[in-house]
Amino acid sequence: ADLLGGNKEKALVVFQELAVEDPNYAEAWNKASTCYFMLGDMQSSLEAAEQAISLLPKHFQAVNGLGLIQYETRRYKLAAASFRQSLEMDPWSPVASRLASCMDLLIGGDLEDEIKTAKSKGPYD
Repeated sequence: ADLLGGNKEKALVVFQELAVEDPNYAEAWNKASTCYFMLGDMQSSLEAAEQAISLLPKHFQAVNGLGLIQYETRRYKLAAASFRQSLEMDPWSPVASRLASCMDLLIGGDLEDEIKTAKSKGPYD
């Protein structure tokens, strides 16, 4: 409820506590990743998404989230691969199919190697 209500900080605390209580609860990690993303902490968001995926490799929402993190940090090739992987898991996903198509257009402008140390502001700042 906190996340939907816009209280990202409070929601993050709840999901962090859940992940500590049950480190194998993939959805706690996924939601923590979402909170971190919304707060602009891309590194923590990436780590939490990767943890969710390591626990539940077919978690297509976490894979989509990973793609969004990769996009936000300008790793377009990785983002496109994540969106395609998510689309393979959930072929009816309108989000993944649109994102994969958009990523195809951006691949030529991949800045992954050029901006390894660039810090990205959060998309909701």
